[in-house]
Amino acid sequence: RRVLPWAQSPGFMLDAVVVLVDAEQFALRCNDPDLGPLVTAQVEAADQLVIAKADIADAASLAATEAQLRRLAPDTPVVTADNPAVTGTILSLGARRPGGVADVAPPTLFDPHVTRLVPFPPDVSEASLTEFVEGLAPSVVRAKGIARAGNGQLFVVHKVGRRVSVSLLPNSEAQSPTDLVVIEVPGAGTSL
Repeated sequence: RRVLPWAQSPGFMLDAVVVLVDAEQFALRCNDPDLGPLVTAQVEAADQLVIAKADIADAASLAATEAQLRRLAPDTPVVTADNPAVTGTILSLGARRPGGVADVAPPTLFDPHVTRLVPFPPDVSEASLTEFVEGLAPSVVRAKGIARAGNGQLFVVHKVGRRVSVSLLPNSEAQSPTDLVVIEVPGAGTSL
């Protein structure tokens, strides 16, 4: 919903609002006391709902996500991202929003997240990096960085919701190590 006001910018026109829904984590985020209202508002504002990550969600999570989307937005089309018809469905959305930009809330400078840099611990290994990132506060919704291990290897580190990925940085993408960039939703747990 916070992106909608930018449709009022010169040179832009709002055709439709497409919301991607993470099939694996939707129920968790929707039921979170702090994030739930924001997630629900995003779903309710959509002209098209696209279920993403269906390939890594179990069947029960996928079914629960679809059912909850239909309850929250019964008149909004729902498609799965791995469905070839998705592109055509999105392209046919033009002018579906009845009031166009008139239905858009005014812009706001306030954003419900905090971004910060967190230094990696020294002399890390792949296992200790995974443990470090898994130990971040529950309020951290996204994290990314490049860490140098004690042996000089570079690792790319990702956290998306509860998913954590630590892998060797490919030689083709070699760059200097960074701090961990963390996106945190205040009030959704203990801060860093």
